[in-house]
Amino acid sequence: RPYGIKSALQRVINGLAAKEMDYWMNVGDLWYDQIGTRTSGFFAGLDLNAMTKIHGVTMGNHDYWVGGHSDVKSILDSYGNGQMQWYAQDAVSASVNEKKPFDFTVGAGSMKEAASGNFFWYNMVGNVAFIAFSNAYSWGEQSAHFAEACSWVGTTEAP
Repeated sequence: RPYGIKSALQRVINGLAAKEMDYWMNVGDLWYDQIGTRTSGFFAGLDLNAMTKIHGVTMGNHDYWVGGHSDVKSILDSYGNGQMQWYAQDAVSASVNEKKPFDFTVGAGSMKEAASGNFFWYNMVGNVAFIAFSNAYSWGEQSAHFAEACSWVGTTEAP
């Protein structure tokens, strides 16, 4: 590879994890990976220190459709179904039934985006609050989650 981006990212994350990194985030358009080899190959290069840190993830448009938009969807696109399980977050979908952390009401074979609650999460690490969402969903689909998250942040005290 001409730039060695994968190995550079692995070295940076591993190096920071060996020092004082408390958490790290993937923020959308993770690997343009339709079959999982890029994703598993990236994580295989992370050491135990990096893998034991808090890892937050938000999904970008290319994590649903490799072409970047539902107008150019393909039968090979994941529509978020694989990512919600590989990058399992403490998403609002789990608040309905803690024994079922994912909302599978939209079938993987439907060629429609997985339910938005699988990708909306919020939490706090130390004195830093995070609200994570995906741009694959409209404001209308996520506004109640934003209201809940903002209310929670407003009433939560940092340690």
